[in-house]
Amino acid sequence: MTKKKGLTLEERIEQALVPEEEWPYELPDGWKWVKISSINSNMISVDPKKVFKESFRYVDIDAIDNKGHKLREYKITRILDAPSRAKRKLKKNNIVYSLVRPYLENVAVIEDDLNDIIGSTGFYVFDAINGINVRYLYYYLLSDEFTKKVMEHMKGDNSPSIKKSNFEHLPFPYTSTKRQKEIADMIDNQFEKLDRAKELIQNAIDSFEDRKAAILQKAYTGELTKKWREENGCGLDSWEERKLIDCGEWNGGGTPTKSKKEFWESGTVMWVSPKDMKSLYITETIDYITEMAVENSSTKFIPKHSILFVVRSGILRRTFPIAICEDDCTINQDMKALSVSQNINPLFLMWILIGQEKKLLSECSKSGTTVESISMEKLYDYDVMIPKRNEQDEIVKSIDKLINFENEAMELMDVIDNIDRLKKTILSKAFRGLLNK
Repeated sequence: MTKKKGLTLEERIEQALVPEEEWPYELPDGWKWVKISSINSNMISVDPKKVFKESFRYVDIDAIDNKGHKLREYKITRILDAPSRAKRKLKKNNIVYSLVRPYLENVAVIEDDLNDIIGSTGFYVFDAINGINVRYLYYYLLSDEFTKKVMEHMKGDNSPSIKKSNFEHLPFPYTSTKRQKEIADMIDNQFEKLDRAKELIQNAIDSFEDRKAAILQKAYTGELTKKWREENGCGLDSWEERKLIDCGEWNGGGTPTKSKKEFWESGTVMWVSPKDMKSLYITETIDYITEMAVENSSTKFIPKHSILFVVRSGILRRTFPIAICEDDCTINQDMKALSVSQNINPLFLMWILIGQEKKLLSECSKSGTTVESISMEKLYDYDVMIPKRNEQDEIVKSIDKLINFENEAMELMDVIDNIDRLKKTILSKAFRGLLNK
């Protein structure tokens, strides 16, 4: 949408009204649905090589913490190393919104007043016009209603994204500047209380993780079953070094096109994506697909008891999610699956790999990529020590007896998930005018 100079805020809003048939829902009196482009100034594109002498601060999608929805860091980038996507001029109070994989909600506000910040063209950059509260806009961009509208226009299987032109036609719930500030203040207040509770819960979970790490170290060093080996007349020399590529059959996944409803509606096949990898045992997923989708897309059936790995996600900066599917499933393109050989207990291998999580991340992570990812070549080549099957089973039994952290940690994780869902509920109410102080 071309911005017309000299228009008042009211005139601009009136020219950008969304037709009633395109309203996501009915707004309170005095509110209006307008095209999102109408509340934004033009994005500024620059060539860093023509503006800066030596280096600049670069913000790519990878620099966003999509859990806290904040800028994690600037990448100090030399002019000679400037990527071709480094073109969006950024300044304080700009909001960056990733048009690539928008369901990951890579959204953040630029909080620093600096003149050398450049963003990726993978972002839509909001430089809100006068009369639009930045925090109100920021919170709306994180609402489920907005994310769903974005996903309706998402295209592509491997790196699903939305075109800038489609994005600019999405609806925005405009209300008075005073009301915008009141709503943003109420959200701030309620989120602050929830974040304090979340921090306390996370501290408890971290203590469980420390206990788990100590037990798993004993498992993969053989100390956990030392007495068992003595009783059964065998030693550590019975353990065999094996590369992960030789531990079974590996498979990747894919995303059936969202434009075909028959691939998703009434689906019964689990479709595992990184957002499902919050438990060690996958028994259900957020999204399900149909058997028709499996037959007509790049995803394929993964047999039950396969080990699932997240191999592409911002979460790989902190952790390497690994789990076992309890039933046949499918996975998206950011995942890999290992169906283990018959002489390997999948639970044993899962625990061993979880116990070496930091080492795996250190040795197998790719560098210089837009989104954190695992080098499959390095993962395939990773060495693990495999005892005989009967000792594997004993290790799994011992871990099950020693570790009761899983149920406790999962209960606390459920509380955190509930807090996150409550935040989404607060946002949903806020942009319907239903949020109370």
